[in-house]
Amino acid sequence: MHCPRPWKISMGKVIIGWTKFMFVFFCIQKFISEGKSRSNDHEAKFLTALCRYFLQQGYPRESITILTAYSGQLLKFRREMSADKSFFEGVRVTAVDNFQGEENDIILLSLVRSDSIGFLKIANRVCVALSRARKGFYIIGNATLLEEQDPNLWKKIIADMREQGNLGQHLKLVCQNHPQNVIHASSAEDFEEAPEGGCNEPCGRQLDCGHDCDRYCHPADPDHIESFACQKPCTKTCEFGHNCRRTCGEECGPCMVRVPKIIPDCNHEQQVPCSVDAAKFKCMELVTKQASPCGHVNQVECSVAASDIACKELCGNLQCGHACLGELLDRNLCFSLSLLSIKVRLH
Repeated sequence: MHCPRPWKISMGKVIIGWTKFMFVFFCIQKFISEGKSRSNDHEAKFLTALCRYFLQQGYPRESITILTAYSGQLLKFRREMSADKSFFEGVRVTAVDNFQGEENDIILLSLVRSDSIGFLKIANRVCVALSRARKGFYIIGNATLLEEQDPNLWKKIIADMREQGNLGQHLKLVCQNHPQNVIHASSAEDFEEAPEGGCNEPCGRQLDCGHDCDRYCHPADPDHIESFACQKPCTKTCEFGHNCRRTCGEECGPCMVRVPKIIPDCNHEQQVPCSVDAAKFKCMELVTKQASPCGHVNQVECSVAASDIACKELCGNLQCGHACLGELLDRNLCFSLSLLSIKVRLH
């Protein structure tokens, strides 16, 4: 199959956090044979960390796809991401063969192999893998192996990348807020120098509340209203002087500090949330009341109506003269049992 140089991608787009929009990163790392499939732990960890970094720059999860030719590597990615499943939810991880005819803004490609290139010799698979990215395309694999074993296709691709300066042993990550801080990432651990996607300097920005942000430098949510809202204790008070119990970045909401209030209907004193009208509060004082319609006396909360009391006395006899089998008074139960006794007599 003829492959019309799919790796020639327009350089008109800019990926946030990078010095280049497209980069092909090659390293030599042993893969693991898993039956008929293959996996590469280093590549899975690295591209998972790279994916996290992109998300921390503010890219939508739906704009990123991770591709590989091996089902074993798919499982490896899913295991890596399972530790923070909710964070990666929406990022697609799929096999190259399942991505034909589709594309996405950012493609991360794991080539896996380090002994022989196997499936990577198949031209149509290479075409699919290298022509799916609209904005950013990042590959991790063994360049030397590919050049040696496929002089007709991969050697030309790699030579082209080398000529454009898009081939290397690390990725150069540039902090958006502190561009003098650069990370040369060649392993998943290197991304730890940018714990929030920026760098390891504190954010330090003064927020509208007056507090300084004490998180690490972060490019996402610069206005600190979503993921990086202020986490310090709120200093506001309600009209009665009670301190807000939420964090500074949250809406204070109604004051829920409990204070003694007299309930108008019964004159009992109850611990009622500050913001709740005493007249609307259901009194929880234990009192004795007659249940309706049986008339038995029960101890219940003051706010429970007589007709709603679940009487704890034995129900007594039914209209038919038989003893009620239930222990609690339930008019529906007694009626049902009455019908049951009628049916029994009819038979």
